[in-house]
Amino acid sequence: MTFVYDAFRWSEAGLFLAAAILKIHSPEEFWYALGRVSWLTGGWAPFAGAALISLELLAAILLGVRSTARLGAWLASGLFAIFFSYAFWMQLRGMEGGCGCFPGARGPLSSADLMLLDLVGLAVSILLIRSRATVRGTTIAPHPIPGR
Repeated sequence: MTFVYDAFRWSEAGLFLAAAILKIHSPEEFWYALGRVSWLTGGWAPFAGAALISLELLAAILLGVRSTARLGAWLASGLFAIFFSYAFWMQLRGMEGGCGCFPGARGPLSSADLMLLDLVGLAVSILLIRSRATVRGTTIAPHPIPGR
């Protein structure tokens, strides 16, 4: 079971690391996509983009270190919930053209594809949070309540 846990952990860490690196490499495309969000007008897109890139890098680091993976999974689940909400909002408004998640990719993902990707990521994060994988004999998951 530890192999499966590590595979999920590393896949999410790799996803966040790749997304952050691509955004750092091509920030204008990402900031343009963020600028389409109505509540990020007035030049706030670069600041929101920098904060998001920082959170993605932090999630990748936390997921990459086994002793902090559970905390990283909590952060990842929060990010995936936000990403899903954004993709759902884009779908409701009939907007296409991608979110700028992976700048330089072959083509933009549709809102439906983004929602599916985010739901899968959220499910993997929840599995990591609920996992009972061990690190040197200690359980990463919450300790049982004494007397139960």
